[in-house]
Amino acid sequence: MDAPKIRKLRPDDYTIAWICALPCELAASEAMLDERHGDLHRRRNDSNTYIFGSVGAYNIVIACLPSGVYGTTSAATVAIQMLASFPSIRFGIMVGIGGGVPGGDTDIRLGDIIVSKPTGTFGGVVQYDFGKTIQEGDFVRVGSLNKPPLSLLTGISRLEADHMLGLSKIPLHLSDMIARYPAMKAKFTYLGQFHDRLFRSDYEHFNSETTCENCDVSRAIERPLREGTDPVIHYGTIGSGNQVIKHGATRDRLRRELGILCLEMEAAGLMDSFPCLVVRGICDYADSHKNKLWQEYAAATAAAYAKELVLAIPLDQVLCSSTAAEVAMATEANFAIPFILNGCPRISKFVGRDDYIQAIERFLLPVTDEGEPKILVLHGVGGIGKTQLAAQFAKSYRDQFSAVFWVNGKTESALRTSLATIVDQIPSATRLHKNELSGDEDSTEMAIRIVIRWLKLAGNFRWLIIFDSIDSQSQSADKSMDSDSQSPSLAYDIRKYLDLMNHGSVIITSRLSYMSQLGKGMTISRVTLDEGLQVLRSINSHIDDEGALDLARRLDGLPLGLSHAACYMAQKGISPRQYLQKYNEELAGRKKLLEHVPRLSSYNVSLMTTWEISLAAIQDENPFAIKFLMLSSFCITRTFTSSFFGIPQCPTEIGYMRLLGDAERMYKRALGEYRLGLGPNDSTTLNTMNGLAMVHQSQGRLAEAKKLLQAALDGYQETKALGDIFGVCINFAGIYTDEGDLHRAELILRKAIECLGVSTNVHQEQLSSVLFNLSGVFKQQGLLIDAENLLELILRRYRKVLGPHNISVYNCMHNLGNIYVDNGRLLDAEDAFQTAISGYSEILGSDHVMTLMVSDSLHDLRAPMTRETLDERVASCRRTLKKQEDARGLRSLATLGCMVNLGTILSVNGEFEEASTTLQQAYQSLNENFGPNHHHTISALSGLGCLHGKQKRLIEARSFLQSALTRSEEVHGREDPRTLHILCNLADLCNDEGRSEEAEAIFLKVIRLYEKMFGVDNVFTLGIVQRLGRFYLNNGRMAEAECNLAKALQGFRKS
Repeated sequence: MDAPKIRKLRPDDYTIAWICALPCELAASEAMLDERHGDLHRRRNDSNTYIFGSVGAYNIVIACLPSGVYGTTSAATVAIQMLASFPSIRFGIMVGIGGGVPGGDTDIRLGDIIVSKPTGTFGGVVQYDFGKTIQEGDFVRVGSLNKPPLSLLTGISRLEADHMLGLSKIPLHLSDMIARYPAMKAKFTYLGQFHDRLFRSDYEHFNSETTCENCDVSRAIERPLREGTDPVIHYGTIGSGNQVIKHGATRDRLRRELGILCLEMEAAGLMDSFPCLVVRGICDYADSHKNKLWQEYAAATAAAYAKELVLAIPLDQVLCSSTAAEVAMATEANFAIPFILNGCPRISKFVGRDDYIQAIERFLLPVTDEGEPKILVLHGVGGIGKTQLAAQFAKSYRDQFSAVFWVNGKTESALRTSLATIVDQIPSATRLHKNELSGDEDSTEMAIRIVIRWLKLAGNFRWLIIFDSIDSQSQSADKSMDSDSQSPSLAYDIRKYLDLMNHGSVIITSRLSYMSQLGKGMTISRVTLDEGLQVLRSINSHIDDEGALDLARRLDGLPLGLSHAACYMAQKGISPRQYLQKYNEELAGRKKLLEHVPRLSSYNVSLMTTWEISLAAIQDENPFAIKFLMLSSFCITRTFTSSFFGIPQCPTEIGYMRLLGDAERMYKRALGEYRLGLGPNDSTTLNTMNGLAMVHQSQGRLAEAKKLLQAALDGYQETKALGDIFGVCINFAGIYTDEGDLHRAELILRKAIECLGVSTNVHQEQLSSVLFNLSGVFKQQGLLIDAENLLELILRRYRKVLGPHNISVYNCMHNLGNIYVDNGRLLDAEDAFQTAISGYSEILGSDHVMTLMVSDSLHDLRAPMTRETLDERVASCRRTLKKQEDARGLRSLATLGCMVNLGTILSVNGEFEEASTTLQQAYQSLNENFGPNHHHTISALSGLGCLHGKQKRLIEARSFLQSALTRSEEVHGREDPRTLHILCNLADLCNDEGRSEEAEAIFLKVIRLYEKMFGVDNVFTLGIVQRLGRFYLNNGRMAEAECNLAKALQGFRKS
C-alpha cells in the first residue's frame, strides 16, 4: 500500500508561528501536529529551521532557536525572520519549559503549565533584568511589553471555563502523542510525585551531582499529595531575562517584587517583535537543585496545552484579523517621520510662485481621512519648475504632515526603487523586515509591499507623497498620449500604485496635461520677466545690468534654463551679455543640427542650449567627470543618492546593501555594453571591471573581486597602462589586507611603487598614497619602527604637496598616532591625535565617524580605568559603532573592528551579557567574511577568552585564548606584541587555574621580550612589570610585589 502523499503548501498559507528553544520542546511540538507538510525552500537570509504541519484547520510553522543560543535577542531574531518568510502569520505561541516560582497562594508543581496572561501590572510577560539603577541603588524596571492578541485571550477564556468543568483535553493529547510516537514514552511521560521535591530557598545544592538523590530530604518543603497526575494550568505573569536563574533566594525575591509564576529566557524578545502568547511547562524550581529530569515531560504538557488552545480559537476570527507584521507596525505611538526629501533636487533659494503655493494649500489642507487619497497634478512643460514648486510646498508645510516622501517617477524602475527606499525611514518596517531586504532578488518588491501596507494603516493618513516626473504614461492607460512624448519602453501606468492607497495626500508632477484626470489638475505657467530676473539674481547677486533683462527675455520664462545660466555666469565670472553671446552661438549651431535630426515634441531648444553650454565647461575642466556622466547614462532608471558619490549617509544597513546592489547592477550592465561595443581590453571596459571589483569588495565577496581585478590587470599589462596598473595594485592590496594576507599585500604594493618609478608622470600624491598603504601593512606585520619611519616620510610629503590642512594629512596623523602608541611614544601620540581631531572636526564635523574614532583613541590614552571613565568609554564606543553601521553597514571590516572594541570594553566594565553577544556576533561575521587569521578575528577570539575568564568559565576561556594564541603566532609571529598580549592574558588565566608557576614564567618571558624590543623604560614594558607586581600581590608574595610595582611606578613617572 502506498504511503500517504505529503502536502506541500505555500508560505502564505501559514497563519500561526510556533516557537521553541530546545530540541525536546521541538520534538514535543512536532508530535502535536495532526499532519506534517512538506518542507519549503528557505529565503536566502533566513537561517531558521522549520517544521510545517497543521492542527485542526490551522496551518502551523514551527521554528527552534539555534542550538546553544538562548536569550531574548535570539528569540527576537528567530521571530523577525519568521515574519519575513511567512507574511500571513497572525500570531505566535512560544512553547517550552521554564522554572517554576512557587509560593503564596499558587501551588506550582513540576509538569504544571504556566500561561502568560495580562494582570493589572503587566501584559503577561515582564523582563526582570531590563531597567536602571537609581541614585539610592535600587533597580527600577523601565518600559513595558505588549499583551497577547485578543484572539488568543478569547481562546484562553474558553479553555479556563472548559477546565473548570473538567473538560481538559491535555491528557488526551499526551496519550495520543505516546500512541503515535512510542519512542517518546521513556522520557515524555509523568515521573511521579516522588521525584518532585521543592527545597527551602536557603538550602543550596553544593555537590556536583546532577540529581538530588543525596540531598537532605529534611530540608524539603512538605506539600500535600495531589489526587491526580494531570498537570494544573496557572495563568499570570512570566518573568523573562537573559540569564539562567539557579538561586532560590533570587527566585523568591522576584516573586515578591513582580508576582511572577515562572522564569525563562526568551519570551521578552518575542512580545515586542510580534503578537504572541507564552506557554511554559515547569521542569524545575529555578534554584541550585535545577536538573534536566523533568524537561521532556514539561515540554510535552506545554505543547499539549498549546494544541488545545489552537483548537479552541475560531478560524474566521483569526483570518479576519490583521497579520502580525501589520500589528507590530501599528503599535507605534505615532507615524511621525523626520522631514528628509531624499533624492529631491531642491535649490537653496525659491523665488516667487506664491499664488501656486496658496492654491496647493487650499486643496491639500487641512489633512483629513476621507477614505481615498487627495491627488493634485502639477503639469506644464519641462523646466517650468514643477518639481521645485512641489518641494517648496512640502518644505513650507511639513509640520502639517506626519511624513513627506519624494518618489522619482521618471521611469517605473526609478519609481519602484524610490518607493522601496522609503522602508528605511519606517522604524518598525526596518526592524521587522530587515532580513528579506538584505540581498534577495525580490527585495524591492517586498519593500514596496511593506511601504504600501504602512501607508494604509488605520490612523496613518497624514502623509504626503510627491510622485515627480510622471512623464511617460503607458498607452494602455490613456489612448490619447502623443506617440512621440516618451520612449514606449519607459512608459507605465501610475494608477496601479495610486489604487493601492486608501488615504493620504499625493502630488504628481508631469509634462502630460491629461494626467489631471487622476485628480485635481493645476497648470504651471512660465515665470514673469520680473520673476526671471529674481531667479538669476537669487543665484548670482552681481547680475544687475541691462543684459540680464535681455537674457531673461531670451530664455522665455523657464526657471531651469535661468538657473543653468546664472550658475554658469557665477562660476565663470562673466556678464549676462557675454553669456547671451555664447548662448546665441550655441543655439545657431544646434538649430542647424536639428534640421537633419528628428526630435521629440517635448524637446526644448532653449533649455538644452543652456545645458550644452554648462556641459562643455565641465568637459574643459574635468574630462573624467564627463566620462562618469556617460557611464551614469546607462542607469537612466536608477536613483543615485549622495552615498553613491562617497558620502556615506545611508540610514541603515539595509539601505547600504541595497545601494551596493544598485551599483553592482549598474556596473554589470555597463560592462556588458562596453565589452560588446568597445572590446574586452578597451580602457573604459577595464576601468568598469575595476569599479565592479570594488563593489564586490564592499559586499565582502572578495574572491569575485580578485577575479575581476586579475582580469583588469591582465588587460592593463597588455596595453602597458602603468597608471591603471598602479590603481589595480592598490585595490588588490586592500583585498589582501582585508583577508589578512599581509605578505601578498606588501608584494603588490611594492609592485605599485615600481609602476610609479617607471612612469614618466609620477605624482607625489600617488607615491605618498601607496606608501601610506604600505605603512599600514608594516603595522599589521608588527614592523612598527618601519611603519613609523614610513608614515613620518609620508606626512612630510603630504604637507608639501597637499598643504597642512588636507584630509590626507589628518589621516596620516591618525595612523601615526596609533603607531606612536604601539611604540610607547605616548606624548607624541597625544599630539598626533589632537591634530587629527582638530582637522577632522573642521573638515568632516565633530560627529563624523573618523572624528569619533580618534577621540576614542585619545580617551583611551588619557583616561585611567575608573568606573566613570569606563562608562564614558562604553558610551563613546557605542556612538562610534553606530556611525560605522550607518556609514558602511554591519558587515564592513571597520564596523566589525569597532564591535570588537566595544565588546572588549564592555567586558572590562563588567557588562558580561552584552559583551558576550557583541563579541560573538563580531567573531562569527569576521570569521565568515575575512577568515580565521585576520587580526580582528583573532582579537575577537582573545576577547571572548578574557570574558570567559572574568566569568570564571575557565575551560572555555582556555580554549578561546589558546586558539587565539596559536593563530597569532602563525600570522604575526611569536614575538609580535599582539601575540605577547594574548600570552599575558593566558598567564592571568593560569593563575586563576592555580598554575601560578606557569603564569610567573610567562610574565617574565614577556618582560624580557619587551625590554629587547622597546627598552626597559618603555610604557608597555612597564605595563607588564606592573601586571607581574599585581600577580605577586594576589599570591601573597609581598616583597616581590612591592619591588615590581615600585619599578613600574618610577618608570611611569619618568616617561
